[in-house]
Amino acid sequence: KTKKVSVVKPFTAMLQYIPERMYSSPIGLLRDLEEVLPQYEWRTNRRLVIAGAVFAFSNVCYLASFLGVTRYMPTFPGRILEETNEQLDGLKDNWVPVQNEDNPIFWHIPKSGGSYMEAYLGSCYDKVLASEVGSQFEESNEKALQIVQNKGGNFYVNIDTASPKGIERAKTMGFAEHNLADVTISPLLYEIASLYSQDAPGRVFALFREPIDRAVSMYEYLQHTRKTMTLREYAKSDLIEDNYITRSLINKKEGTLTEEDVRAASKVLNQKILVGLMSRMDESLDRFERFFTWHFHDEKKKEKCRDSVLGMGQNTHTKWVKRPEEGSLNYALIADKNRYDMRLYAYVETLFEEQENFVKSKTKQFRVSAMEA
Repeated sequence: KTKKVSVVKPFTAMLQYIPERMYSSPIGLLRDLEEVLPQYEWRTNRRLVIAGAVFAFSNVCYLASFLGVTRYMPTFPGRILEETNEQLDGLKDNWVPVQNEDNPIFWHIPKSGGSYMEAYLGSCYDKVLASEVGSQFEESNEKALQIVQNKGGNFYVNIDTASPKGIERAKTMGFAEHNLADVTISPLLYEIASLYSQDAPGRVFALFREPIDRAVSMYEYLQHTRKTMTLREYAKSDLIEDNYITRSLINKKEGTLTEEDVRAASKVLNQKILVGLMSRMDESLDRFERFFTWHFHDEKKKEKCRDSVLGMGQNTHTKWVKRPEEGSLNYALIADKNRYDMRLYAYVETLFEEQENFVKSKTKQFRVSAMEA
């Protein structure tokens, strides 16, 4: 049963439940009225009044904030997204068609297949890469960007994209404008985004791993490099990561995470990142190839390379620690540290299905068919 309601109650409800729309147009607010408050009976004029009022009020708040008049202004969760979007302005939105001047950026999430991806791009596709490997060649020519070849025969730009210092050096040398790298690889999403602009835009793609599996893999890695401890001790220690994905997506390295942070992180995923799944690696590679229109120049040799890299596995360390069973104490401890990441991963799985629409016009064997054509 519907209820008639005054203008005030839906107005305040919309401010509470639609923070991510705070600075969008009244048209978007109109569409959300029935979704957020379906129990009310709406009249056209009332919908217009409420949507217009929310839009006007939010922009007054934004202007006041811009002018420094913040003492009496409320803090809206939607502002997190606004600030995030400003920092990622140099990255193109997913739904904008790919163009030749776009710069592919692989966001390397630790223990999520990044080393595998770098080997695939460098060895099987012969791509010129910008990654941490470039740090080995920075001193050879500090004043000029150049393409160098490592001992494995792969090509790199002589910059380090895995450190803030290396990224700052790349910025001062005009790395993005020179367009030397076919793919840039970095674990630092916001720092690497600062290299790009609307004139030299970046496009981000990434592989995601189920958070419990990723935490166990990180534990295995630390066992090889640090002190010995049990998985339970690790899960209780300060060494275990605290929602790494969520924090990276909104550039919030410290402090308590909130529901608003998760919403903002979800928006960044939806808007800026072409997602792949480590659990569906073959499909993810196909997705990236079709999206960026990559194809092999030597089918037989490169397909063999692809199979070889796939067979290597995604990490160099053997998986010897069993994944904790759901319901166990170890599982609960790890899940508690990654509760927001687990929610985001569920959203990533949904996005992975939805983003097939970006490439549905291209054959799933694009890397081969494009070459034959």
